[in-house]
Amino acid sequence: MIKIAIVDDDTLFLNSFTEYFKNTDKYSLSSYSDPKLFCKEYFSQEYDVIFLDIEMPSLSGIEIHDFLKNNNSSSLIIFVSNQDKYILNCFDINVIGFIQKSKIDLQLPNILKKIENNFIQSIHRFQTRYGYITLKNNQISAIEVINRKVELHAKNEIYILKNEKISSIHSILNDDFFQINRSTIINLHKIISIKDNQIFVKNIKKAFLLSKYRKKDFYSKYVSLTKARNY
Repeated sequence: MIKIAIVDDDTLFLNSFTEYFKNTDKYSLSSYSDPKLFCKEYFSQEYDVIFLDIEMPSLSGIEIHDFLKNNNSSSLIIFVSNQDKYILNCFDINVIGFIQKSKIDLQLPNILKKIENNFIQSIHRFQTRYGYITLKNNQISAIEVINRKVELHAKNEIYILKNEKISSIHSILNDDFFQINRSTIINLHKIISIKDNQIFVKNIKKAFLLSKYRKKDFYSKYVSLTKARNY
């Protein structure tokens, strides 16, 4: 199930938007008429997709987008507005579309197809000693090999994977991930700080070591990602 949030101070539009998701089990929808409440509750949620109204008096959709970027969100963003003049200013990393409210009947189905295709590509199934787990890219913080065991850090848990190699895992992950040494892959969106050759990742207490042989490629990719976030 794809978790969606919509943030819009227009309660009439919120109610009509909700109607599109009533008879489907593909999506779980949460609606917010108060953008500040959304920002407060965001940290306790894991939304895959967020629809943002651009024009809101207390906090605009652009400001919420900046808030999400500053908190390393990997949620997909779709901007919503009554005016198409904002389209050219609305594309950035993780922003996959723009919906004009007056054309929602025409534009929403195409956006949902785009979301579903992206969602399918970001879902992975791993075998652990206790059975199978299904994880999204944005739930995975790091994967490392310790004493010949592949450990996956996700959702504040450590899963021991069976029948997996670090190379095979790396091949199925997208560009959000980077192999920083022979035995460790990290999610670039989860990095909270870097000190010398030590990389600190959200919700993981220890530091991961960056290989000097991969340092140049790592910084090139990480700087590109950071620039895209701050564009």
